[in-house]
Amino acid sequence: MLAKAMQTTGIFSLTQLLSRNQLTIFNFHRIRDDNDPVIFDDSLFGPNIQTVTKHMKWLKSNADPVSEEDLLNHFRKGSKLPSRGFMITFDDGYLDNYTLGLPLFKELNIPAIYFVPTKVIQERGIGWWDMIYYMLKKTEHKEIYFRGERFEVPKPVMPLAEIFNGKMKLLTSNENHALIDELSHATGVSIPSQELCSREMMTWDQIREVDKTCVKIGSHTHSHRVLATLDLETQRHELNHSKQILEKELGRKVTSFSYPVGGYEQFNTETKQFAR
Repeated sequence: MLAKAMQTTGIFSLTQLLSRNQLTIFNFHRIRDDNDPVIFDDSLFGPNIQTVTKHMKWLKSNADPVSEEDLLNHFRKGSKLPSRGFMITFDDGYLDNYTLGLPLFKELNIPAIYFVPTKVIQERGIGWWDMIYYMLKKTEHKEIYFRGERFEVPKPVMPLAEIFNGKMKLLTSNENHALIDELSHATGVSIPSQELCSREMMTWDQIREVDKTCVKIGSHTHSHRVLATLDLETQRHELNHSKQILEKELGRKVTSFSYPVGGYEQFNTETKQFAR
């Protein structure tokens, strides 16, 4: 309703004027197919594939897509970006990026970047955020006791899952593992099997296929740990190791990087120096 009102009153023309010479980046994690049940993290799913398709067609008609190469040339060579440029990025390497996202971007010739955490692809696992949702959805308990606190398990579980996600984002890697193990015990739900986890993620063959199209692969660290919680040497290793693995698998230089979680408290000055 708000969008229709803005369009009717002509406010859109004003926003277009104000938004010139800016780059807008649209970040996704997953695209859902309405026919598939969601057993992991609901919050990572934005619109379904039909709505994403409408959004991409609108963007292509009203703005100018910017690729990884376009942005690098802007910083390195001073080439100009379009006055109303947009970029599309996806984080974490989920399979639907390949099965649903890639065909759409190829059809519309819209460039994108998929930021991939290499350990997840190598070991066929999933992130702690997905495990939290999985266990809270599967539990038969109406309430759980965790580290001296009592939590009611709501339906849907998103409010409680986001409480645990918030805790995880500022913990160290060892603390993350401990929290997941404790939550498994509290909910009475086993950690999901590797076979189940593997079905959620792209394979190396699929990632290599993606990288040969208008969609490019960037680094998202090796193990997706929150960088600000790590000592400097571990931070450096997370960036270097991921880059080395990706370059070996892709056979080219990897030139873009996305901070896990991405909030200002999740990286620091040293992280930015290592990234440079």
